[in-house]
Amino acid sequence: MLLHELMAESEDLDVKIAPIAKTPYVNTISWDQQPSSPGNLEIEREIQNSILWNSALRVSDANRRIDGLGGHISTYASSSTLYEVGFNHVFRGKDSNGIGDALYIQGHGSPGIYARAFLEGRLSREQLANFRQEAFADGFSPPIHTLD
Repeated sequence: MLLHELMAESEDLDVKIAPIAKTPYVNTISWDQQPSSPGNLEIEREIQNSILWNSALRVSDANRRIDGLGGHISTYASSSTLYEVGFNHVFRGKDSNGIGDALYIQGHGSPGIYARAFLEGRLSREQLANFRQEAFADGFSPPIHTLD
């Protein structure tokens, strides 16, 4: 509503502004034409739930041990489906054809990314327990920049 008032005022003052672009958010593929998921949705949902649970525990535990250390749960939780579909079906590592995909993970979402790495066996319990404490122990910092 406020923007419409601003546009009307701009018009009264002879200020030229670009027209509002309206894009219909309509799926262009009908439901019956959509391909089936390439994975097992039930198993992928269980994996995603485990990652969400582990990331929440990581943040909670870090805050319990050192006030303010923990991080954000909501950033990963709100984007977890996008990440999980990407990790399961889209992103490719260096063992794939080419050099592998380079990813930028927003730092606040890193608890979920690290929880996934732990569940995959790429991080130890000690490393996970030392989240955001890399200067004092065998831990690591929040941002991840590549997919190996």
